[in-house]
Amino acid sequence: MKTKVASALIIFLITMNIVSCKEGKEGAIIAPKKENKNFTVEIDYKSSQKNMFIMYFYEDKGEFFTADNAVWLGIQPNEGVQKATLEIPDERLPIDLRINFCFEKLRGPVQFESITLKYLDLSFQIPKAQILEYFVPNEYIQYDAATGIATPVTVNGKSDPFFTSKDKLWNLIKNLNEGTLNNPVTAAPVN
Repeated sequence: MKTKVASALIIFLITMNIVSCKEGKEGAIIAPKKENKNFTVEIDYKSSQKNMFIMYFYEDKGEFFTADNAVWLGIQPNEGVQKATLEIPDERLPIDLRINFCFEKLRGPVQFESITLKYLDLSFQIPKAQILEYFVPNEYIQYDAATGIATPVTVNGKSDPFFTSKDKLWNLIKNLNEGTLNNPVTAAPVN
C-alpha cells in the first residue's frame, strides 16, 4: 500500500513538473530587448587602490561642466583589467566630455587600457597609446602614453586630475551622435 501511494505521488509530481514546464515555455512573455539609447563611455583600466571616475559632459555650446551633468562611479582595486561603464542617462547627447579621477584626495595612479565611446549600435575604441590624441591631461596628471599610466600630482598644494577633450574627440562624439563615423581617425571602430 505504501509503495502504491509513493509511486502515485512520484507519478503525480513528475506529471506536474512536465505540465508546469510546458506551460511555462508556452506561457512565458519575453519582453523585446530594449535598444540602449544612452551615450556610454567604457574605460578599461587597472588600479591598485580605491578610486573614483567622474565623467562631466555638456549638451550645448556655452555650457560649463557642472555636478548636474556628471556621472560618478567608484572603482575598487584589482590586479586585472576592469571595465568602468559611465552612462549618460535620459538619452541625453553630449558634445563635450571631461573625465576626472582621484576625487577628494590623491589616490595613486590609474592605468588606462582603452576608452570606448558608444551610442546606439556604434562604438569607437581609443587605445591607451592614442588617448592623448583625443584627451588633454591637465597639470595635475603625468600621463605615459606607452603604458597608459595616469599619475596624479600635486601642484602648489592642490590636485584635481582630469582629462579634457581635444577637437578630435569633439568630432568623434559629433559623428557618433549623427550615426556616422566618417571623420578620418587613427583608432579603429569596434565591431
